[in-house]
Amino acid sequence: MRLEHYSGRKLKAEIVRDSANKRFELCFDLASKCIQARARKEGLECHSTRSCLKTAVQLGLIEHDDTWLKMLDDRNFAVHTYKEKYANEIYGWISSYMSLLAGLAKKLTA
Repeated sequence: MRLEHYSGRKLKAEIVRDSANKRFELCFDLASKCIQARARKEGLECHSTRSCLKTAVQLGLIEHDDTWLKMLDDRNFAVHTYKEKYANEIYGWISSYMSLLAGLAKKLTA
């Protein structure tokens, strides 16, 4: 797509969406690293993000919820594939993802 084809409003909306999606990726990656650090502190190991999510459930940091697995899939998809359709879908899920990530942050800092 060429930048000149966008009206100011559409371009601004896409910038907001893309920025929010990127921030989601970064927050999710940081959450995984924080879970990994907490696991080590508790004498556990997790190497993949999926195993860290299982460990987080085990430690009581998160509830077993399929949304965490969807979040992982969306993060991976967003990082490795860019299609506007999927960017819009991920953007639509961000508010529920952020509430789960905020809950994790609260438990990690308690």
